[in-house]
Amino acid sequence: MVCQQRLIPVDSGNDLFVYKPPDVPSSKIYTIRPYLPMDESNVYDVCRHTCMDGMDGTECFSDQPNLVGDKLVGGFLSLSGEFCFVVEDEVGLVGYALAALDAKQFHKKLELDWLPDMCDKYPSPNKTADQGMSRPEINLCRDRGLNPGPPAQKSDTLPLDHQELMSWFHTFKGDVPESIHSQHPSVMCCSLLSTVLDQSVAKRMITCLLAALRANGSFGVYAAVSSREQYMLEFYGKLGFLELCPGLSPETTYLGRTF
Repeated sequence: MVCQQRLIPVDSGNDLFVYKPPDVPSSKIYTIRPYLPMDESNVYDVCRHTCMDGMDGTECFSDQPNLVGDKLVGGFLSLSGEFCFVVEDEVGLVGYALAALDAKQFHKKLELDWLPDMCDKYPSPNKTADQGMSRPEINLCRDRGLNPGPPAQKSDTLPLDHQELMSWFHTFKGDVPESIHSQHPSVMCCSLLSTVLDQSVAKRMITCLLAALRANGSFGVYAAVSSREQYMLEFYGKLGFLELCPGLSPETTYLGRTF
């Protein structure tokens, strides 16, 4: 264990090297390794199987199986693959830890190189009829007292969670509060299938991720978690993440740690 700690450059990560023995002895072997492009579909699968606060969301997204993955993990895989790790057992992928070195730069890349394609792929449920017109044409109509088109109603055929996710691509704002970015410049997300019972797996995977970030000059990382997702809040808490700037957002809880 001491040798492992010396090989991984994470100064304040001692808690990540403390492992509780599994409740049920197991001979299962897990392998943690860097993400490869061929892993993309499997990472999407894990994301979909854990997207409902750690529970399987496959049935909820059966008609658009990649929707939740495009929101939660696609940008990391496409734009920051060098800071992505996966864990697999003898059957296949069971988890991932994805990060971007600088959250502000990452969000700018999202807006330029990822979101435009996603907006084409997932039209906004709130799209108005006047969006087919140019901005000068819309303004001219309004100046003349004409209505360029009434807002289209949300599609009744789309579940509410689908509508919210699709709207996110069109309304994304990547502002990172300076109070967070100053000490936690990197951003990440992490998830494991519920079949992984060994608590050390998550700690080992996070240690690899933090070491990669530190080796490239970052000493802090944060994760943005829905305030309604109690399981994920506890999941990050067990990995040593603490809440940052309580009350900053009623819908999102920011959790971070330094290393």
